[in-house]
Amino acid sequence: MPEHSYDVRTDGKTHRSLFERLTALISPEPENRAELLEVLHDAHERNLIDADALSMIEGVFQVSDLSARDIMVPRSQMDVIDISRPIEDWMPQ
Repeated sequence: MPEHSYDVRTDGKTHRSLFERLTALISPEPENRAELLEVLHDAHERNLIDADALSMIEGVFQVSDLSARDIMVPRSQMDVIDISRPIEDWMPQ
């Protein structure tokens, strides 16, 4: 059974129960990335998310701090092959 129960109103929007809204006032949400990661690690310890999911989410945070230059190799620095040529032309013997 899901932890949060949302009721669908006739206009198609969802709303939380009074208990869930009061709980949200008492338990603060993460204020920054470090606190969010702490919440995610806690969720993993409580088996709410598995290790793979936690790892993927952490990876998203790491990639979001990078620029294309950090990940990609400039074309001028690449060694490339012409795949239309026979393998013997570019493969060392």
